[in-house]
Amino acid sequence: MDKKNIDELTKLFKKLNISEDPKKFKRYGSSRNLYNFKIDNVGAY
Repeated sequence: MDKKNIDELTKLFKKLNISEDPKKFKRYGSSRNLYNFKIDNVGAY
C-alpha cells in the first residue's frame, strides 16, 4: 500500500478506536476486480 492508503486506514482506525498498525495490512487486488476474487486463487496474491 502507498502512503495515501496507510493514511486513510490510520484515520479510519482512529475513528473506530482500532489499535492495529495499518502498515501491517496488505491490499489485495483493486476495487474494480474485487468482485472477481476467488478464494481458490488466494495463493496468487
